Amino acid sequence: MNWYKIAQITLIFEHTHEDFHNNQNDYILAAKDASTMQLVGMVEYSEYDNEIYINNILVKEDLKRQGIGTQMIEELKQKYGVKIHWGYSTPKGSTLYESMDNPTNELG
Repeated sequence: MNWYKIAQITLIFEHTHEDFHNNQNDYILAAKDASTMQLVGMVEYSEYDNEIYINNILVKEDLKRQGIGTQMIEELKQKYGVKIHWGYSTPKGSTLYESMDNPTNELG
């Protein structure tokens, strides 16, 4: 399924921090325009206790409402296959949150 309107997105997972005491790992899922490798969006998230916690979702302002955020969340669901917990969202951010299959504070 084509989740986005721009030519193609490359998704890159980056491990940013590991907490040896609490077993929490922090990551960024970066969405880049495949032709220019310019950053167009990202999800900051943590993995803790075999579950995913979304900390922040950002999409470049002129590319919002084109499915980039949805594609990143779908990639997280596919990669981990575990429950995804959503934090609080801004009114603009709640549009993505409410469009997902299970609009509660958890996706699984």
